[in-house]
Amino acid sequence: MKKTALIGLALLFLLAAPPLYSQVTVPENIRDVIPEHPEQTLVAGFSSDTSDTVLLSIPDGYARVTDFYKNHFTGSGWKVEMEMSLEGGNLLSLVKEGRLLNLMLSRDGEASTSVSITLEAR
Repeated sequence: MKKTALIGLALLFLLAAPPLYSQVTVPENIRDVIPEHPEQTLVAGFSSDTSDTVLLSIPDGYARVTDFYKNHFTGSGWKVEMEMSLEGGNLLSLVKEGRLLNLMLSRDGEASTSVSITLEAR
């Protein structure tokens, strides 16, 4: 009987866990700045007194995801202040209207990309 109760409790936890993860939200100040990639999964979103950050996982190739964000931001008036290619990743710093946006992209396997976007006032 104890074993059955433990299995039932474990199943209840597993069924209840997805709604907890789905409550991750994009911070308000960055919400209107970042585009929504059609295949993104929001991993985390957090704010501090000086910045807002979102972490995303996108099941798409690194080059396509990099182009998606770079084209969106430069097409929306953001100016590239710095671009650095790293092994397995890329860092972009963009500026617009007194704000700094740091975009870090990294390969997460062959066909997945991790994205970190931080927005702060300058």
